[in-house]
Amino acid sequence: MAVQKGEKVLMKILKTLVTSMLMLLALNSHGAEPALAQLEADILAKQAKYEALVDDYQKKRQQLEAAITELKQQEQVLMALKNELAALNSVMTEARAAESQTRPLKAENQPLAKKTGIGAEPDEEPCTCVFNSNRKYNPEKVLWNNAYWICEIYKTDGTCSAVKKIKDVSID
Repeated sequence: MAVQKGEKVLMKILKTLVTSMLMLLALNSHGAEPALAQLEADILAKQAKYEALVDDYQKKRQQLEAAITELKQQEQVLMALKNELAALNSVMTEARAAESQTRPLKAENQPLAKKTGIGAEPDEEPCTCVFNSNRKYNPEKVLWNNAYWICEIYKTDGTCSAVKKIKDVSID
């Protein structure tokens, strides 16, 4: 954007120089000698200004190109660092996984199944919480260990206090 503005300024100065030269030629053809020296001095001043602006424009353009090149190099360095970081993170994750497999778990870090017995051999009878009448889906019968069970005693709050196996019903 700055480059385009610089080019526009340079074009304006060039047009002014061309206009001044045309005026000089027109005055030369009419024989106006005193104004000719003044016009020639104006043209030389504008030409010097134009050349200074062109030099400044070229220096700024070189600076911008150098800055763009530097930014591209920094972007490449950043991408290399990002890739290296990703590789190190994967190595660290693999090392942590290997360490956790070889090290025994502390008591507080034991899986919930070992602490509570979940997943162990099933109990002989189902839990009374299955028959809680306050639940949205309260079953009348539950299939447990190839037999049907019902709640034998409901408390006043709707929870079951004892379960009973239904006789003469079995699943093979």
